Amino acid sequence: MDRRFKIIGSWLFCFLLISSTGLTATRHKPIFAVTEDGYRIALHRFSSTTDVPASKYPILICHGITTNVWSFDVDPNRSLPRYLADRGFDVYVMELRGHGSSSNKPMNRGIKKKGWDLTDYAELDLPAAMQLVFRQTGTSRLHYIGHSMGGIVALIHSSIHPNPPFASLTLISSPVRLRLVSDYPRMLLNYEIFHRMTSFNVGILAKTSLLMPPEPLEMIYATLYNTDSIDLKTGRKFLWRGVGSIAGDEGRQFVSIDRNNRLCDRSGAHSYTSNLWGLPCPVLVISGKLDELAPMGDVAAVLDYLGPGDRTHINFGRADGYKVDYGHMDYLFGKYAPVEVFPAITEWIKERDL
Repeated sequence: MDRRFKIIGSWLFCFLLISSTGLTATRHKPIFAVTEDGYRIALHRFSSTTDVPASKYPILICHGITTNVWSFDVDPNRSLPRYLADRGFDVYVMELRGHGSSSNKPMNRGIKKKGWDLTDYAELDLPAAMQLVFRQTGTSRLHYIGHSMGGIVALIHSSIHPNPPFASLTLISSPVRLRLVSDYPRMLLNYEIFHRMTSFNVGILAKTSLLMPPEPLEMIYATLYNTDSIDLKTGRKFLWRGVGSIAGDEGRQFVSIDRNNRLCDRSGAHSYTSNLWGLPCPVLVISGKLDELAPMGDVAAVLDYLGPGDRTHINFGRADGYKVDYGHMDYLFGKYAPVEVFPAITEWIKERDL
């Protein structure tokens, strides 16, 4: 009985620690797009705080695997959408089905719920979100920013639709292969149970990890980011708010990408990289020296498939003149992101807002 009370007390302490910061879900008031197969896709708008808009086109941002809007807004002082909004951009952060405020089953009970993968995100969720942004803003193009899987979704969409409505495309740590991934993440890709599951709630593990002693917790953190860049308190807030589930088919598609050494569908029969050549929009590729989940070589490889055009690659590391070697989440809420990453993205987009 005493042990049970200790566990409940630890969970309550973690909840109070996070809640005391004032970061609550009511900060965002999502609007919803509805996909062709009946899923509600949440979009969190960050409106411009300036009198004169800085951009001709709105910005749509998409999160990575298992995460949600909080990966971009866990700390208002290190928030990419807030940074962009403060500089006159009209910003929307979308949450893919099964993530955050988006639904994990169809609205219509007559539609049978099924599994989903990256191709469903690209072919169903992204088009619905873009159409809602276009209706809200009266535009027909947008700047797209995708972190990790969020960038992969845009690449798959661009492969299927060779002339996507992107005024520009920013890929933050989005690999097109998984050849160089470190041993710990690769272990998950080869774990047999993972291949059979219908879904896996990573968020439960993330919250439970907050009860761990500091040493094993630091090992988890080191896989996600540079611990010199993100403090323990911010890391805990992210694990509490920003981590959710992964669908089984989604996971199996990542296994297929790993085994086939290319961006492909779940079966491995269809390659999405083969149709990317000559993508007409400008592309910014961002990688990090210390990124174990999406190493620089796997991220920069997309440039080989895009071909000539307006292509820019920035690698954030000490050797490249930056303050730290960036890990997978450092681009989003690392202590130096507001002075190194956010300005680089903002200026690059401004120059291509044509």
